Amino acid sequence: MPINIEERYKLIFQEHHYASDYRLRLLRGWCVMIAALAAAFVWIQQAATRLSWLVSALALVATVLVWLGDRRNRTALQGAKKAGKAIEESADAGIPEPERFFPRIQASALARYPTHSSLLDVFFTLLSGLLILATIYLFVKSGALSAPTSSPEPAAGQKGSLVTETLKDWTEIAHGGLTCLAIVVGGVWAFFRFVWTREFRPRAEIEHSVLLRKLGQTLTLIRVSVTVRNTGLVLLQWKEGFVWLQQVLPCANVDWLTKQLDADSRCKSEADWPFVKKKVSLMGCIQEIEPGEFDTAHADFILSEELNAVLVYSHVSNAGKKSVGWNHTTFHDVTCPKEKDDAEA
Repeated sequence: MPINIEERYKLIFQEHHYASDYRLRLLRGWCVMIAALAAAFVWIQQAATRLSWLVSALALVATVLVWLGDRRNRTALQGAKKAGKAIEESADAGIPEPERFFPRIQASALARYPTHSSLLDVFFTLLSGLLILATIYLFVKSGALSAPTSSPEPAAGQKGSLVTETLKDWTEIAHGGLTCLAIVVGGVWAFFRFVWTREFRPRAEIEHSVLLRKLGQTLTLIRVSVTVRNTGLVLLQWKEGFVWLQQVLPCANVDWLTKQLDADSRCKSEADWPFVKKKVSLMGCIQEIEPGEFDTAHADFILSEELNAVLVYSHVSNAGKKSVGWNHTTFHDVTCPKEKDDAEA
């Protein structure tokens, strides 16, 4: 089944966004691991100097793995750019040349300035070389960062104490190795918990509550209450939002609706219900919601048409990212309480 060009463009944009976000998460995770290893290196220099080379070796392994992961991700990133450019330059898209996104970022990649990928290659190449040299140096020098001072030969009566000192050194080395391993494991756990799974990103759930009141013989007041509940672990901030109503019953054009939903080449998952009332803005001061709490905004509509059911759609934007947010859709019967009591009587 052929896919509509609009849907293809959305899919390509989502693929490009996912590939770009994957690269960002890789680099964030690498920074967390390097920071944990740096702390481990400072500690192990005092507790078990001989094992310092293991820290630089682990940093080298983490750097190489992140570098390989980024290089593998570039195939998806470049493929999304090429596909997006082809769609925007096609005649069916009808996008003016100044408004095309993918050709512009590809043209900047071919300019005299280096690309992000080439800069990362240079950075990781130099860093890997430095980490290899550091690992070799620390291994040969037993972790010493400066030249060791000469010590006098032990006397014959001190050989027994040397065995005890050797055992003590190996005990400290084992203890330092386990501590270093615990720090690295903690850093990896923190990366997957807080960076990869985005535990500290805002999360919200939207709920609708609809109140109906009759105004005279022909008018009906509809109050839509939009409840924003903070289900995340951090402070939720939102400022902009809107609500609109769409007519469901009585159906304005049954034949058109049937044709739209039964078509083999349908490109939308939902029906284009006709608008009853356009957007009502929920703009105002930035609202702050603590984790586990909620806030409610209201929008009033007056309907004069004889409606039986409406669709309520709401959107609340994330104050940190205005292009994304949370949506919610519900269906409601437009029947006032008095009319329900009359019908039961």
